Amino acid sequence: FLVFCWPVHSAAADEAVLPYEFDCQTRKGDRPFHLQGAPVQYIHVWKAAGSTIQAFMKSLARKLKLPYEMGNDMCKGVVAAKFQPALRKGHVYVGHRPILWCSSRQGTRPFNIISLREPISAIRSLYNYKATFNGKASPGFWKNVEKQRAIESRLRTQGIPTSKMLEHSLDQPLVWNIATNFIQLKWLLPRGCPVGVA
Repeated sequence: FLVFCWPVHSAAADEAVLPYEFDCQTRKGDRPFHLQGAPVQYIHVWKAAGSTIQAFMKSLARKLKLPYEMGNDMCKGVVAAKFQPALRKGHVYVGHRPILWCSSRQGTRPFNIISLREPISAIRSLYNYKATFNGKASPGFWKNVEKQRAIESRLRTQGIPTSKMLEHSLDQPLVWNIATNFIQLKWLLPRGCPVGVA
C-alpha cells in the first residue's frame, strides 16, 4: 500500500506530498545489514514478539559490527520531526518508535522490519501485561497500572473471573484507551503525520 504524509509544519499549500511506498520488491541491492547499505529499522510493536526480535537484532548488529541504536520512548521528548536527522546508512535502529525513527525525512530508503499480531489477542496481552506488571516504569505508567488494578478489584467483588476482566471493564476510560489506542497502523506512519492511506 501507499501512505501519503502531509507535513504538519508546512504553511505552503503547494508543498509536495511525501509518499512512503511499501512494496514487495527485493531490497538485496540496497545491502541492508552492511556498513554502506540501507539503514535497518525494526519497528517494535507492543505485544507482538518484539522483545525477542529486538534482542536478535542487537546481537546481529554486534556480530556484523554495525552501529546500533535503541529508542523505546515513542518519540516523546525528541526534537520536532522536521529537525530530526534522517536514518543513517549502515545503522541498525530498534525500539518502540514509528517508521523513520522520529524523523520526517527519509534520506536513504530504510529497510523496515515489523512484526504484527492479530489485534484482539494483542489487546488482551497488553491488558494482561499491565494488570500483572511488576518492573521499572514511569510514575504515569504506574498510576495507570494502579487504576487498572483497582478496577479489577471492584470486579472481583462482583464475582467476575480473572479471564473476563477485560470484557467487563471496557466501559472504563482507562481500559477503553488500552483497546482503542492499540492500532498497529500507527507504527507505519512517520511522527507527526496527518495522513491519508490509499
